[in-house]
Amino acid sequence: MVNVSNHSGVNSSALSTPSSHSSSSEDKTLQVKHVHQSGDLQGSPAVPTMEKVDPAIRSQQDKATAQLAQKQSMEARALLRQPNVIAKKQLTEASKSIQALINNLSDEGKAHFFARAMRGVLKEVGTEKGLAGIDRLAHHSGQSTADDHNLVISLCGDLGALISDNLGPESDPAPAAKEIIDKTNQQFPMMQSALEKSKQIAGSQKIGPSKKQEREGVKDGQPRVGIHNTGKATDLKAGKSGLGFGHRDHLSPVYPMKAMINKNRVDATQEPLVGHISGSLNEIVTTMLVLNGGNMSQDIARTEDQMARIALANGFLIGNGLHSAVETLEASLNLSSSDVFKQGQERNEDFFLEIRKGFSQAKDMAVIAHAGAATNLISESIRHYTAAPVSQI
Repeated sequence: MVNVSNHSGVNSSALSTPSSHSSSSEDKTLQVKHVHQSGDLQGSPAVPTMEKVDPAIRSQQDKATAQLAQKQSMEARALLRQPNVIAKKQLTEASKSIQALINNLSDEGKAHFFARAMRGVLKEVGTEKGLAGIDRLAHHSGQSTADDHNLVISLCGDLGALISDNLGPESDPAPAAKEIIDKTNQQFPMMQSALEKSKQIAGSQKIGPSKKQEREGVKDGQPRVGIHNTGKATDLKAGKSGLGFGHRDHLSPVYPMKAMINKNRVDATQEPLVGHISGSLNEIVTTMLVLNGGNMSQDIARTEDQMARIALANGFLIGNGLHSAVETLEASLNLSSSDVFKQGQERNEDFFLEIRKGFSQAKDMAVIAHAGAATNLISESIRHYTAAPVSQI
């Protein structure tokens, strides 16, 4: 799903259990939280337990992982603040469509529409200022703020998640949710079919088939800023720390749930993990595509506009510390056929291995694009759509 809780790594799907590999920086023993898998009965001898840890611990204990986390945070937050002309156009068009949809909703529908964002990007901002931000981006985009950009991307994901979660004939959404779905389908008739198609190629069940087995969501309540909270340090380095709300470069923190991940995976993965392999990017990208008048096709996958939407979705998920590059990479690749990614894969060819020792049963991108490859690929694509690229860490 794509609501803020789910961006944090608490949406649907899963992964298998590998063992550590030989890199010395990746063999560190992490502090462990021992939890039962969801649905297990305490003390049941038939159901094994799985050791799970906060993946942010890896950045505290491994300098290489910390540097990758910082690089991702810096690039993603720069895009949220300064999208280039192509990316800004995507945001502006999406904000106009979102505004039109909101204006057609009842008060109950509007409250439900913003409910997820109120647990995330609007928690410190509020609906009234959020509405002002949507209007500013729609009609005075030269004055838009980083929070405006962040909110519109978030709402695209929230809308996409709501519809994706209710695609089946057995779905029975609450009246306010049904109103949003019906009004969206009336105004954007291609939305449901586009989300169905994109879910098949880039949804969580496709790219992270064992995630539920390896992740446990726990309530946190703490603000999050960037991957493993490295956004605070990267903002300081970029000269963007200490900004108050209302400043165009201020980015309000989010308050997601925390994902505890299988210790073996965290031990063995130098790339930062946050919420496990994610299909959330697919919901953001496809919803923005349809809101902006497009539909899923091979032609769309090759366009600059599609690559800009993918970059914006990554900017949101990574910049807010909800998912990391290795968790969004496969969805990004599956939704595009761009030279930006093709050239990046060629430059990182040594890191893309079909099978690594001890991981032959693990079917996800954290096994294949390891040791900086995912960070490099996603950072390059984000930088391509940033008006003023930041320097490398």
